[in-house]
Amino acid sequence: MNTLSKWLRSTLDYEDENIFNQPIYEAFWDTLNPIQGESLLAINCRHTELFRSAFNRNIESSGIHRSKKQMQETREKDPHVTLRLWQGAEIPFNDNTFNYIFEFDSFECFSDLEVGLKEVQRVLKPKGVFVAVVPNKDFLLSSKYPLSDKTAVSKGYLERSLAEWKRVFTSAGFAIADIKNDQFFIRYRHQMDRMQTNDWKIATKDFLLSSLPLKYAHRLVFFLK
Repeated sequence: MNTLSKWLRSTLDYEDENIFNQPIYEAFWDTLNPIQGESLLAINCRHTELFRSAFNRNIESSGIHRSKKQMQETREKDPHVTLRLWQGAEIPFNDNTFNYIFEFDSFECFSDLEVGLKEVQRVLKPKGVFVAVVPNKDFLLSSKYPLSDKTAVSKGYLERSLAEWKRVFTSAGFAIADIKNDQFFIRYRHQMDRMQTNDWKIATKDFLLSSLPLKYAHRLVFFLK
């Protein structure tokens, strides 16, 4: 099954959050093509399905959290994941530790974005990949489906377009290997609409949303090296 088929299947397989998102993370791993025994760091991530999809591929998973409560919740769901409390700017792992680092809307957790990106580079192995999922200021339907809360907006977190995010990452020294339209929006669309319309209608709308030009996508997925 190709990547597009997996993403489309996720609109129709809703059971719970983990099952629903699993095909999306599997599609990410298909893009990355990891080797058994490689390592993943998730930044402030409570996405159980990310850790489980990594576990299914024999990827060693670690996570960092700003909140002790969130860290404990993650530990209870995924005891096989190495978790550390993240205090200050420094990521609490040694240099050149991870093959993959994953960030999903977590840049607001960085006290200083420039310093935070340097920390990502420090703990990422040579030839490693940093997957950054970021909101797009130019999202075509932002007035109807807000990207995030007012607190994040007030920090300037959302005030970046595709071109601006490119400059952020290249200025930090990353090479952009690829950028994709973020298909996580399918999940939110499904949860909002599934009580109001038939599944086939939801799938059709979500397919159209997933086909938006990259400049106007809901979120942007950067694959960085």
